[in-house]
Amino acid sequence: MDTDEILKSLTAVQRTELFEEIGSVTKKTAAAHKKTTGTLADVNFNIRLSGEIFLNVSLSMLYGDKDVLHPVIENIHQYETVDEYADAVKNKA
Repeated sequence: MDTDEILKSLTAVQRTELFEEIGSVTKKTAAAHKKTTGTLADVNFNIRLSGEIFLNVSLSMLYGDKDVLHPVIENIHQYETVDEYADAVKNKA
C-alpha cells in the first residue's frame, strides 16, 4: 500500500494517535534545532497504533512562515507482521 492508502485505511482513533505522535516528534525536533529556513531535518520513526497497526513514518521538517516548523509526510510503510516491526525497532536501537 502507498502512503495515501495507509492513511485512508486507519481508523479515526489510529489517525489521531499517528498525528499526535507526529506533533510530538515535531516539537522535539524544533526544540533541538535553531530556527532556520527551508528543510531542517528528515525524521524517521516506528510507531505501533492501537497495538494493531505497525508503521514506519518518514517526515521532512520544514520551516514556514513565522518560523513555524511543519512536518511533511514523505512516506509511510506498514509492516506486515508484529515480528517485522519488532525486528525494525530492535535493529534501530
